[in-house]
Amino acid sequence: MHTIIGIPIAKGIAHGPVRIIHDTSMEAIERLGCNTDKEIQIFHDARIKAISEIETIRLSTKKNIGEQESKIFEAHQSILEDPELIGQVETYILEKGCCAEWALTVVGNRIRAIFEAMDNAYMKERAIDIKDITCRVVNIIMGHYNAMGPINEPYVLVAHDLTPSQTSTLETQYVKGIITEVGGKTAHSAIIATLLKIPYVVIEKGTTLLKDGDEVIFDGREGSIIIGPDMKCLDTYHEKERQLELEEEKYASLKGKACKTQDNTEVELVANISQIKDLDFIVKSDAKSVGLFRTEFIFMDQDRLPTEEEQYEIYKKITTAMSEGYVTIRTLDIGGDKESPLFNIPKEDNPFLGYRGIRLCLEEVEIFKTQLRAILRASAHGQIKIMLPMIASIDEIRKTKNILEVCKKALDLEGRAYDREIEIGIMIETPAAVVMADVFAKEVDFFSIGTNDLIQYTMAVDRSNLKISALYSQYDPAVLRSMKKIAEAAIKENISVSICGEAAADIKLLPYWLGIGIHKLSMSITLIPEVKWNISQMTSTQGIEVVETLSKASDVQDVLKVLDSSAL
Repeated sequence: MHTIIGIPIAKGIAHGPVRIIHDTSMEAIERLGCNTDKEIQIFHDARIKAISEIETIRLSTKKNIGEQESKIFEAHQSILEDPELIGQVETYILEKGCCAEWALTVVGNRIRAIFEAMDNAYMKERAIDIKDITCRVVNIIMGHYNAMGPINEPYVLVAHDLTPSQTSTLETQYVKGIITEVGGKTAHSAIIATLLKIPYVVIEKGTTLLKDGDEVIFDGREGSIIIGPDMKCLDTYHEKERQLELEEEKYASLKGKACKTQDNTEVELVANISQIKDLDFIVKSDAKSVGLFRTEFIFMDQDRLPTEEEQYEIYKKITTAMSEGYVTIRTLDIGGDKESPLFNIPKEDNPFLGYRGIRLCLEEVEIFKTQLRAILRASAHGQIKIMLPMIASIDEIRKTKNILEVCKKALDLEGRAYDREIEIGIMIETPAAVVMADVFAKEVDFFSIGTNDLIQYTMAVDRSNLKISALYSQYDPAVLRSMKKIAEAAIKENISVSICGEAAADIKLLPYWLGIGIHKLSMSITLIPEVKWNISQMTSTQGIEVVETLSKASDVQDVLKVLDSSAL
């Protein structure tokens, strides 16, 4: 029995024999001197067949998982009908005189390389969509498609990677867990696995470290896997599984009920989303509102700037779906680790301190106006709030408000409807915004504390630098004091304030958030049930006591001692 350290992706206990799925895709061999007309026809025949196969997967996904998740495959079909892709493949066949499968392999690899070269994790993971599409067509041409094959017994699937279509078509009664060598929580496969309730971890070199038939067991919340577990280990994990089932039952008992402490202090739990496809998941959850819609992904997923009409339709769809609540739309936050070829952002030594967020928007005024007009128009269909990222000065707030007024007047002249009282707020994520919070609170309708960036900037720590990662902590007294200062400024001016980011769902910090007067938490949808349960077990008085005790803390260890002693 031994353990391999991995990365948690989707929670749950997985146990069973390993079945390694070797990637037989993209095995095309370059063949030259081919009949180019014939190869182009072979490509088109395989492409049309692939579109038909993807349609079958789309319908199955829509029925078994959800409508929004099925839209992944609508996008796949669109790519296979894209004149740009088709043209590149045809041109390569004609110029090289090569076979269809080799041309598609080369073109597919070129497109994948563009995504894989991006620093942003989300965009890197879009490369797997390109692989899914091109591999399907290549395998159809070569006659060895569907390498996974039927497996009619329980197993833990191990692969280098899984495409969205592979994940969507898994037989959930047999697949007890997933282990891949690459991937992340924002990958389509990870999202689908979460919806299917399949435990999932990432293990580097997993296909090498494991072999077919190995008995493994793992907890998807912890990430590490145990090979050849003994009886004592099995008993431990079976108890974990029982506890996990009890937890799920506890959480389910509160579904549909208001989130309140034992002394009836209400806490609003809202969802963070990045894409329109997340809607099904939100509607099925307890979240009535969206605390953060990251609009940059609308821009990052395109080869051209989205039009006002395209943005309007997206914002309208989300707003209509959240008819019982509101949608907080964060304006374009390109820059830092979120790159887009649509913007001419020069290479920067310190991109997180550079041309990004509101700074970019106030330079690219016409692009900003287009987005603001789309948001305003969508506000006629439900409650929308506008949130500005990366604010460091009051001048940025005032300039934005002036641009918004220009957009409103233009819509008035056109006779278009919009919410004339639409709220405008800011993300507090720079030390400057913390220091000026009392002033900014007089200018806006709400604050949202962007914890991920605020911690990074407060501690002057690049959170991706493993050498100094220990300094990046939401438990540092400097960070907690900043949160308290922000909350006090908001409360004094009677504006809403929320916590947004990973720290919002930190169970240890829940008493502190309540203690400093924050009653709105914005987080990933999957984390809401656990947070809601824990809030239901505490009182607001506990929070006040925690805040008072932590005012004397001088380091992270002091903070953790207090939080651990007050844990439920």
